[in-house]
Amino acid sequence: MTFLGALAMVASLSATVVAIPSDVEPHGSHVWRIADLWAQPRPYAQGHRGYGADEFDASAPAENTLDGFHSAFRNGIRVVELDLQRTSDGKVVVIHDDALPGVGCIGAITYDQLLTVRPEVPLFRTVLNSDRHFASDDCVNGIIFAEIKAPIPACNADTTTALAEATESALVAAVVEDIRQARMEEQVCINSGSPSILRQASLQAPEIQRALSLNILQLLPPSAIPGMTGYTVRRIPRDDGGLDWYEVSNIARLPTFYPSQAGQPAAFQRFVATTLGHANAKAVSLDKLVLLSNPAAAPTVIGALHSFGLEVVVWTVDSQQEWAVVAGAGADGITTNNVTMGVQLQAAATCAVADRSARGNGRATLGAAPAGLALDLASAVGSGALAVEFSLPDNQSAKLSLVDVAGRLIDSREVGSLGSGRHTVNLGNNLARGMYFVRLTHDRDQARMKTTVLR
Repeated sequence: MTFLGALAMVASLSATVVAIPSDVEPHGSHVWRIADLWAQPRPYAQGHRGYGADEFDASAPAENTLDGFHSAFRNGIRVVELDLQRTSDGKVVVIHDDALPGVGCIGAITYDQLLTVRPEVPLFRTVLNSDRHFASDDCVNGIIFAEIKAPIPACNADTTTALAEATESALVAAVVEDIRQARMEEQVCINSGSPSILRQASLQAPEIQRALSLNILQLLPPSAIPGMTGYTVRRIPRDDGGLDWYEVSNIARLPTFYPSQAGQPAAFQRFVATTLGHANAKAVSLDKLVLLSNPAAAPTVIGALHSFGLEVVVWTVDSQQEWAVVAGAGADGITTNNVTMGVQLQAAATCAVADRSARGNGRATLGAAPAGLALDLASAVGSGALAVEFSLPDNQSAKLSLVDVAGRLIDSREVGSLGSGRHTVNLGNNLARGMYFVRLTHDRDQARMKTTVLR
């Protein structure tokens, strides 16, 4: 059949569902942790916004979406980087921009309002719950680098330390709540360019790893930035961490590490001191220009960070030439939009197997799913429902559930009474276009399936 013929056939259907079964995740199995990642050979590739930012490869899954994260993990990325914002109704969502044209600031609209213009934007807790099974793969996988950005001036008027502390405390609390509810404290690293946000994370959730991000502009005199970028720079009355804070036009609000007084340490030294002290972080995320502006000194820069026990991630590297410089300098992780390149060039993972009760590096052997437990197929029926085919091993309690991309329960059925064997049950009614998740729960075991409804 030709491509046009296939397209015509799809268009003739009221709804087409593509179902991709996912692995069974046995209850209680040990999962890969950030400590396991940091014990692996270096460097590892980190998927920028999942499978890469949209502007790099239009054919790739959209950035900051469940499909992008799943595709990255399935194709060999061990860590995905994502961006977090908070809506006016307190929902933590995965989206890069603080504001959308014609819509306004994310923090000024509800999640339901956001979905009317960007239906693919997932809740952070949905991403955590849908990605967690990847951390049970044979090799290290399923780690999340979650960036909480300092709110931009265009969407936030908190220019003093006291005002910012209240806002950032609430933002961090919402993020931490989602991570803890998903029980992924050991699979998530909170990343931010704001040391005050990381300080809040350290106080509220010391068990969650943190990474302080550095833009090369923060090492330069603020007076030099307008001539280099065309943006205006304005100092604001914040002094978090003993640093001077600036607004860059209406698009950024960050501290500078450049010394403003005689006798202060050099900019890079102040960054390291802030990382270890105010942010209390064990990792840094470096703008690649910090290294590429002087490649000969790059190994010395990363070596200095390693000497303080810091993990070093570099962003965003999309060419083999840049990768060679950054990897040769000793970077631990390299963030990239070029996922195919990153998977090919990253160091091979050690896929060790550890005793299930062990808490050190490595992972446990996964137990097998009970014989006969499986999600096999989901297909559309005339009423706009999904006909889900599945198998059960016995007549014990079992539940079939349908959840949308926002994490909302659409439908559920108790199916254990159907007994052992193969069955078909309809879920939902007049389903809207979008991505859904089917979950079959039996005792302490689960099987999952992703489906996409096209109308």
